[in-house]
Amino acid sequence: FLSVIAQALMVQRSGPEALHVASFDFSSYFGVKMGCGAICTYIAGLALERMTARKVLMLSSLLFGPVLLISPWMKEGSSAAALQLSEQMAVVRKLYSRKEVWGTTMYIFVFCSMPNAASAMFFFNVDVLHFSESFISIIALCASAASVFGLVIYHNFFTEIPFRRLFGAATLVSVLVSLTPLIQVFRINRKYGIDDHVFALLDTFIIMTVIEVLWIPMLVLASRLCPKKVEGTTFALFLSIHNLGVWMSGVNSWALTQALGVSRDNLQNLWMLVVLCSLSMLLPLCLLPVVPAVDPEILRDQGSSETSTPTADLTNA
Repeated sequence: FLSVIAQALMVQRSGPEALHVASFDFSSYFGVKMGCGAICTYIAGLALERMTARKVLMLSSLLFGPVLLISPWMKEGSSAAALQLSEQMAVVRKLYSRKEVWGTTMYIFVFCSMPNAASAMFFFNVDVLHFSESFISIIALCASAASVFGLVIYHNFFTEIPFRRLFGAATLVSVLVSLTPLIQVFRINRKYGIDDHVFALLDTFIIMTVIEVLWIPMLVLASRLCPKKVEGTTFALFLSIHNLGVWMSGVNSWALTQALGVSRDNLQNLWMLVVLCSLSMLLPLCLLPVVPAVDPEILRDQGSSETSTPTADLTNA
């Protein structure tokens, strides 16, 4: 809930700005969020080795205290008069009559709902490779660092690339790098003297960097489609679709894992799970034709002009 509020405020403040400014805002926000999350994850991993899980959870709950103390000191500018709920629904309904909006929504949902082999690979790392709790935390820390690195790469090199071209190229690269865990599954890295710990860190860093370059433009694009006065409502709707896709990904991952007979005690078909999950990432490419191909600033201006029309016109549209 707090994350949705923070992102809605970010969309409101970056909406009138140019694309590279919005990209910087998103990169900065998620960079700080992932960096702090990585630190907390690593500390939690160390704490679990020294105290019970209950104590660690109790200590984690104390982190909400600073948020409560800092909130009253946040500076907020004057905002336009809020629309009534019926007016907001009318704006959103007309917004979703545009192909670039529902196309973006479908792309985000399908991309997020693809299965992954994360749970099975976790059992492989713990039971086969015998990674410790602290090293699992280091992997999570490495993933967060890679995400921040991906944000930096996107902001500095890929902001001006059209979304369709960026999504297409990044998806193909993601499919390739998502197959690299097969090297460890088949123990190929050991044949060349590469330690499992080193390979796991490098592999995680590469995969998460590419995934971040593919993921963050989706949120930037969604934010650019949010019309004025209903930025928070519209972006929250995009996030809801995103989270629904993440939930569907869990369901699809479970179904595929069960179908292949992969479990903690049976990892024989783990390689098939990795291959199928990687190839499934090609499916969102079918939706690229409905992803916006024009300047996101133009789409934003169109959304703003639609929002500024009288409510009666929106309702009758």
